[in-house]
Amino acid sequence: MQAPRSLISNAPDTASEATPSPEPAPLWLAIHLPYLGLELFHRRAADADPNQPTVLLDDNRVIVRNRAARQLRIAVGSSLATAHSISTDLTHYNRDIEGEQSRLHFLAQALYRFTPQVSTADPLCLLLEVRGSIRLFGGLQPLIRQVLEVLRAFGHYGRPGAAQTPLAAQALSRFQSHRLDRYPSAEDWVAAGRKVLRDAPLSYLGLPLNQCERFANMGLRRIGQILDLPLKELGKRFDRNLTTIVARLRGDLGDPRQPILPVQRFRSGIHLLESLSNHADLLKPMQQLLADLGAWLLAHRLSTLGLVWEFSTLRGQRETLAIRFTTPRHDPQSMLLISKLKLEHSTLPNEIMSVRLSARSTLPSQERYTDLLGDDLRSNRDDNGDLIDSLSARLGEAALQCIHAANDHRPEFAWLPGTHRLSATDAPTSFSPHRPLWLLEPPRAISPDGLTLLAGPERLETGWWDEHGVRRDYYIAAENNGAQCWAFHESSRWFIHGYFA
Repeated sequence: MQAPRSLISNAPDTASEATPSPEPAPLWLAIHLPYLGLELFHRRAADADPNQPTVLLDDNRVIVRNRAARQLRIAVGSSLATAHSISTDLTHYNRDIEGEQSRLHFLAQALYRFTPQVSTADPLCLLLEVRGSIRLFGGLQPLIRQVLEVLRAFGHYGRPGAAQTPLAAQALSRFQSHRLDRYPSAEDWVAAGRKVLRDAPLSYLGLPLNQCERFANMGLRRIGQILDLPLKELGKRFDRNLTTIVARLRGDLGDPRQPILPVQRFRSGIHLLESLSNHADLLKPMQQLLADLGAWLLAHRLSTLGLVWEFSTLRGQRETLAIRFTTPRHDPQSMLLISKLKLEHSTLPNEIMSVRLSARSTLPSQERYTDLLGDDLRSNRDDNGDLIDSLSARLGEAALQCIHAANDHRPEFAWLPGTHRLSATDAPTSFSPHRPLWLLEPPRAISPDGLTLLAGPERLETGWWDEHGVRRDYYIAAENNGAQCWAFHESSRWFIHGYFA
């Protein structure tokens, strides 16, 4: 049996020309999020200043720093005391590992639109198998640009790396970010990545620190130096875990990744760093959550008919704000406008510490996002729906009333007042179009000599189950003055029930 060819090494292909060409190798796109932990706290801070020196701590050591902190020469690995001695205006946060993983899984859900093979990896990395998506998005370069744009829209910076194995793609994403205009095709990108990967530090493979130090003592500091060593010799001097990592890096051993499963319901929240009481200050976390919801709806091709906001305090007091839409929505800006109007006329508790958002009544989106010429149509919304939702949010749902058709053949019970929201089950199953808009209540008795029958009869015999049962023969008729009316005959008497416009 012929041994599989390495995806990383440059060994020549000795296969016969008669051998059929193999299937295209997988192409993994890794997105490393080096500042995710710090960006997470920027979402929680109501007045975060990007020009303020800020660091993220783990075990009282700096692990992430923003640009302002880098300009002040605050080094990664320095203690908090050392960092404060450099800058007295330093802002620091303690790492929230659980929050980072939760955010990482959300971003994976947002990238589900590009490929169903999306998974998460440590440290702070997203993995996408994109071989089958390249043609759909017009090439690897446009695909990577769109992925990075989605992450930027959520306030996150990502570094891409592409290779034919997940470990190689991860190492490349941590080592450097390729310039997209240098590599016109996926093959060029992968070929360049092979060369770059050889110069990457061994620590980017996720090896234990003591093992990296042992390699350093042997003069081995780069990934390329390990790739040049025989696996058998590595297995004799080191444990089996190292040979497994190297074999997966080369592509000699499979490296299966468990893809995420798309969630069926959206629910997300932000725990604030400081309590908020002003409604205007709450708009920033609400806008961030609605942006998350918009991305989730777009990725799943869904719209929502309502939102549920939850505002909680440190003492456990919770207030719920429910919003319903007349028409399905997926645009964050329109949902924010309605939420803002509802918030202005609501009483919320003081010192709010957390804001949560969930979507209810999601349904497949029927709106076209582009026309035949490629123009964006996502801003085209139902103006009547916007007006109704705005009035409902400002005045309350009970302030708006509409007339609905009911499932009843009796004209006096065929219409009823109600709210402006009509579900599919409320729609009438049968309704004749030959009905006047102006009905008389009660019907007016008339002599048959004053009517000229034009059409009919139409027998209505219903309502036997209650005291308003009817047995009538309806006609379209004209009075002597020319007015067209709707008349019926019942119990040897004639009545006019309404007039046509």
